[in-house]
Amino acid sequence: MDPIRAERPVGTEILRPGEVLVHELSGGGGYGDPLDREPALVADDVLAGFVTAERAREMCAVVVRRNEETRLPEHDEAATRDLRATRGHQRNTPTT
Repeated sequence: MDPIRAERPVGTEILRPGEVLVHELSGGGGYGDPLDREPALVADDVLAGFVTAERAREMCAVVVRRNEETRLPEHDEAATRDLRATRGHQRNTPTT
């Protein structure tokens, strides 16, 4: 058995009735080009708390703003289109 991959107990915790154990893991890097990700789905990830609006902007070039009426995050289509156009141009511009 590979000692690096061997399962080792980290600890033991006894839960009593009514107690809840929460085990949060980080997300994966995703699949494919982040600029190809559907903006509405990125906004859904922000709403679900999987990613912040700042990370959505940095990684996927999706602008998510808080709706003034609902107070929920939503995708700003015009700002996202402009940001993605800029990002695509930056990718295709030589850095000589």
